[in-house]
Amino acid sequence: MGRTPVVKGAKKEQQVREMLLDKKPIRAIARDTGFSRKAIETYRNESLPEKLIQARNIKDIAEADDVVEQIRCIQARTLAVLDEVESKGDHALFFKGIREVRENAKLSAELVGKLATQPTINVLVLPEWLTLRERIVAALRPYPEALEAVRNAII
Repeated sequence: MGRTPVVKGAKKEQQVREMLLDKKPIRAIARDTGFSRKAIETYRNESLPEKLIQARNIKDIAEADDVVEQIRCIQARTLAVLDEVESKGDHALFFKGIREVRENAKLSAELVGKLATQPTINVLVLPEWLTLRERIVAALRPYPEALEAVRNAII
């Protein structure tokens, strides 16, 4: 692996890690933190685990799912208001509402399309899960009923 990167153990290590995970350019990170580009590249290549990067991607996907759900809620509320406006016969406001419904649907479709292109990560085949599963089973062997309950729940 070579020598320890200058970034590792430094006060600004967390800042560098966050910036790398946010995919900021190395040049910008070097400028903002005072480390050399080489030190940041070395830190990224030797110290930033791939699993951490994958976890960040999973978090991004979950946040995007939440945004889609919020848009769907807004769309449902907009449609409810649109029904009310239509029943009152306010045609000008009705057509404004239709435009809003159309924009919400368009935005939702764009986000769902982008999410559909994201990679799927099957945590059940990750080495960390397999190791943890083995440890749980081993710890529960003396307690057959508990082992069976856990197996039925998660394995």
